[in-house]
Amino acid sequence: MTAKRVMDIEAVLRWAYRDELPKAAPARAGLARGMSAAWSSVESFVELLTVIDDNSFGVVPDLLSSNGPHADAIAIFERVRALDDLEIELPDDWNPMVDLGDLGDLGREAIARAIDAATIVDEQNRRRLRRTPRRLVEKHAILGGCPDWEMEVPVVEVVRRGKTGQPAWFVKETIWEEAFGGQRVARVVEVDGFSYTRRRPRPGAYQKTHLVPDPVPGLVERAEYEVWRAALDLLTEELSGQLESIDVRPSPRPHRPWEVGRPGQRVLDSLLKPLPDKEMRAKRPRRAKQGA
Repeated sequence: MTAKRVMDIEAVLRWAYRDELPKAAPARAGLARGMSAAWSSVESFVELLTVIDDNSFGVVPDLLSSNGPHADAIAIFERVRALDDLEIELPDDWNPMVDLGDLGDLGREAIARAIDAATIVDEQNRRRLRRTPRRLVEKHAILGGCPDWEMEVPVVEVVRRGKTGQPAWFVKETIWEEAFGGQRVARVVEVDGFSYTRRRPRPGAYQKTHLVPDPVPGLVERAEYEVWRAALDLLTEELSGQLESIDVRPSPRPHRPWEVGRPGQRVLDSLLKPLPDKEMRAKRPRRAKQGA
């Protein structure tokens, strides 16, 4: 009996997506490919900026190959594809920016905006990443590396007017609008609070602050890293002992590399193990039992 190769999960995924799955014949454009494969090509074009004539596994075919993919690679592909079933769970105090210092209300507002930018809530009220765990895993299996998590520490600055660069002033005013049925309703709006005739702020005007640079894009990437890294753990568990030729080992990467010195914590797991209370996490939806 041939000894199994010992490989960490990232190497396993690279082997499957770079070496084995390309051995499948190309799938030409047409309805036979299915909508998922067609959309995969669109996503690939957006990410790689090139037209991809892929095969049924969504990768560029090796036209010189005479053999099909290894059975282990197909099993890996099926487990990766199943990541689309995962549901993201966000605790109320999820915070991917503890290393950036206490940014107060501006930091909390940035986290809320990052959650809105990174996720959607579907018709079943399940929260999902806009870029699914499957797409994250496939992208880095093919291109290497990991989601970029490093970001510049933002500073608090006063909001300035775009043309002059002078500090901006704001004031709240009540306006009346005609609503349905002819009723008039009051609405509070924020307007320019600087008097250009008197060259000074209007009575009751106030200034606002914001974070520079805007941390939201970096926080979205950290959310994607966190889910991607945890998805590797889930794949390691599900593939362990299931492959004919490979002994799968965990990834050596930290779970949250921006938290120096903090033990790695899982954020995505199967339903078979307890989950921590204060991390972003994901789970597979429960399946209804047959005959129930």
